[in-house]
Amino acid sequence: MEKMVEQLFLIMEQGEEFEQLNTLLTTECKKRLQLFRERLSTQEYEQIRDVVFSISYIAQKSSFGIGFRTAVKLILECSTKEDFT
Repeated sequence: MEKMVEQLFLIMEQGEEFEQLNTLLTTECKKRLQLFRERLSTQEYEQIRDVVFSISYIAQKSSFGIGFRTAVKLILECSTKEDFT
């Protein structure tokens, strides 16, 4: 099941909603990293930037999986409740 969710994420991340989210995350990461830009060497800054963007991607991917599984559980629960059928 986990592989299926990961494959779905890889397909969905090509969509417009994910492009908008990536733009938002990139803007926020750059804005927050700007405070360190002048204090660090270029190499140090780039290392920290890469870590921040990696964490952002992992969080995005994990959040997608959590949301997908939650939605499926909700649909299954609704389909078994008399109130919803």
